[in-house]
Amino acid sequence: MCCKLGDLWQKSNFKERQKLQNLLFPNGVRYSRLLANYRTPDVNKVFALIHAISGSYEGEQTKNDLDFPSKSSLVEKT
Repeated sequence: MCCKLGDLWQKSNFKERQKLQNLLFPNGVRYSRLLANYRTPDVNKVFALIHAISGSYEGEQTKNDLDFPSKSSLVEKT
């Protein structure tokens, strides 16, 4: 569910979207007229933790791909 929140949101009806919004933002969502955007005072702690963990892995795949030759071992011909 956490990996496909956008898809889940698009496929949901109004009541399901409200439940999802309340799950993600337990203290609600507010609109700032001054900034012309939405503000959230708090995010569900579980989703904040998932975001922090996934953010630490950004770029790891690319870094590993570039470093592959030095990590692979040589195999002798038979």
